[in-house]
Amino acid sequence: MQREIYTDSLAAVPAFQELSPKTLEAMAHYAFIFHLEAGDTLRHQGEPAHTFYAIQKGALRLLRCTPQGHEVTLKIYGPGDVFGLLAVSGDYSGGATVEAIHKTEVIALLGQDIRQLMYTHGDLGVLITDLLVAHVHHAHKRLGNMTALRVDERLAASLLELAEKFGELCSSGIMIDVPLTQQDLAQFIGATPETVSRTLKTWSQNGLLQKERRHIILLKPASLLRIADGHSMT
Repeated sequence: MQREIYTDSLAAVPAFQELSPKTLEAMAHYAFIFHLEAGDTLRHQGEPAHTFYAIQKGALRLLRCTPQGHEVTLKIYGPGDVFGLLAVSGDYSGGATVEAIHKTEVIALLGQDIRQLMYTHGDLGVLITDLLVAHVHHAHKRLGNMTALRVDERLAASLLELAEKFGELCSSGIMIDVPLTQQDLAQFIGATPETVSRTLKTWSQNGLLQKERRHIILLKPASLLRIADGHSMT
């Protein structure tokens, strides 16, 4: 029964849907599931990272503590996201802390087990290769955007991406249902917190969004989309 549950859980992950039933069944032999409450830590900064994860529900944030003792969110993962790909090539250190934002369920496999399965299940090997290529492509695109796009374009695109993944409809618009600070947003887009603060203030004054203490509500997503596409705010 437990094995069947894990097979079903793996099959429900979008990234795994092209895998054969035989491959999913083989993965289920090694899979285990974490059930996390908000604030629970999946991994601490600096610990050896040896596990590959896929989020089934909830949200996790990748954060790093600065030399000054401040926590900075590097990335937010939601349902369907996979991470920890480097564990397939062996343990690596220097990773960031991974913390649950909401009640979260994560299915996990040790990197060494994934690697072993890749030798006997070609479709899994192709999938891991594709995921690594996509990861590198995303990193290159992010670096390119930092030099080619204006700060307001990058910020608008980041907010829309977060809204697509974590947005909740409310009476006034779309609330991004994850806690965000200006420091977090600055880290996401490669800008200073001061610049992000000024931009958010301008957009708030013009009715594009509403800033709450730890959340942002998008009031005019279409206007933000125009900004993300390179148009000036009208």
